[in-house]
Amino acid sequence: MSFKTMFRKGYPAGGEPLGVCGQKYELETGIFRSGSKTAIAKLREFLGTTLPFTDGMRVLEIGCRQGASTHGLLDAASPAKIDVLATDPVKHALTVARLRFGRGYLDHEILRVMAHCNGNHPTGDEAKKWLDQMPKELWEPLMAEAGKYRSHVEFLDPPDNLYVYGPFPLVYGFQAGHWIETNPDGEYAGYPKAEHLENIAKAAGPGKYIYLGYSTAFFDVDPKLKVDGLNRSEYSIDAHPFFRHYIDILVRKVADETGKSEEEVVRNTALYTNASKPNEGGFRTHLQGIGLKLISVIGYLVTPGAEKVVTAVAELRPVHQGYLNFVPEPERARLIGASLEEANRTGSHLIQSDATNIYDVVPMLLIQRL
Repeated sequence: MSFKTMFRKGYPAGGEPLGVCGQKYELETGIFRSGSKTAIAKLREFLGTTLPFTDGMRVLEIGCRQGASTHGLLDAASPAKIDVLATDPVKHALTVARLRFGRGYLDHEILRVMAHCNGNHPTGDEAKKWLDQMPKELWEPLMAEAGKYRSHVEFLDPPDNLYVYGPFPLVYGFQAGHWIETNPDGEYAGYPKAEHLENIAKAAGPGKYIYLGYSTAFFDVDPKLKVDGLNRSEYSIDAHPFFRHYIDILVRKVADETGKSEEEVVRNTALYTNASKPNEGGFRTHLQGIGLKLISVIGYLVTPGAEKVVTAVAELRPVHQGYLNFVPEPERARLIGASLEEANRTGSHLIQSDATNIYDVVPMLLIQRL
């Protein structure tokens, strides 16, 4: 199974073509750069001298998207000047990533991406207007930082097999964990397919590390897992009074819209159907069968741009959890928007009420090739 077909269809969510247009979550929050920087900083803290970041250290990044996570990786590795080989199955995302690092051309490659996004052949002004919609922190790297890391970053079109460029002491995928195609059924239903994990593992040298990001929408973290001194009831958005108020409103609206009872709407969610999700214990046994070892689940909290992050999570989480299972796709955004508007009007605002419960922990799986 080649890397080109490793990621499951439709991930990451947002826009056509996937990976470029419509990714409000990435563009508005800057989460890929800041989150990647935090994730790598946590890794360095955890491994210490076991995996020293030194000048010339080679890292393979899978699922680099538009290169924002690559920036975070390089930021966190500093002052070491590591060499990153980055790839992504979405060619348009790679075009933007190359432009971001001074390896693409504003007057050529980016215009082709704009044409694909907009369904026309934009002028230079139209392309610049599209880029101007990016927040300042993303636009500035495209211009001011273009070429800054030029000698240390290369973006390649997806190879059939990741290991042809290895071995690497570290294979990294900021959000790759829940983008990888999963098993449809069986003992490890919902877990990444073994052939994909083996493909990733072959790129790492024996005894070396694989570091994959997940989301609590798809991964069950241990309720006892403490992150930055907080337990799950303190950091999980699911436990926040505003979020519960919003979900109650959404359930009522879904029931009114579909003719189902509120009890039936709730009963149909993943929280009540015992739908299994990957977890630490399951991963441990799944990986052992293919010569890999789960070293740890390293968690971190998302705090940069918290208000925008919460808004995005509040829009996505009810879908992931199944509260809109009875609602046709085109109607979901309308119900979510109406429920959030009513919740903000009738309850305490999520961010203003306190500084915790803003988002769940982001689990990063640290895996070692045996």
